[in-house]
Amino acid sequence: MGVKDSFTGAATLVKAALLLALLANLCSWISFTTTSWIQQEGTTSTLHVGLWRLCSDSARSGCDMMDGQGDATFNAVQAFAIFGFVALNAGFVLFLLFVFWESCKGNTEASLAAAILLFVSGGCWMLAAIIFGAEYDEKYNDLHYSYALAIIAAIIAVIGGVVAILARGGSSGVSSS
Repeated sequence: MGVKDSFTGAATLVKAALLLALLANLCSWISFTTTSWIQQEGTTSTLHVGLWRLCSDSARSGCDMMDGQGDATFNAVQAFAIFGFVALNAGFVLFLLFVFWESCKGNTEASLAAAILLFVSGGCWMLAAIIFGAEYDEKYNDLHYSYALAIIAAIIAVIGGVVAILARGGSSGVSSS
């Protein structure tokens, strides 16, 4: 059975959960890797702050790495973002296995583990966003698209987890033939 047959053979809720996990994963990847959690316009340049780099569009400064810096609050944001990112990737991979891998099709443990990882991811991403917003919104007052995508990833991951639980609870699943 091919990829197309596996996907078309899956129940509607399973397809929906897989697509939600994919969408959350895309938002997570963009949020995790870009430098636009904050964008602050200056008089001569614009400052872009991400989880890992601080960049300026001025010719002199370029980008500076931010991993391992001394701010405990920012380190907590990074830690929760890492947990959310890894959990979402692992949950998505488990869902791919549940839908497309012959020996995992219809395996309720795989779908439950994927749903739990989606919930964990949503919680971690939301904690990262809450901590970041509470600490840095007043200082910079210009939260940007990477921050918004982290919140969107969290919400979609939780919705995907709920749909995965609903798909698991019903008689619908993935046909193994």
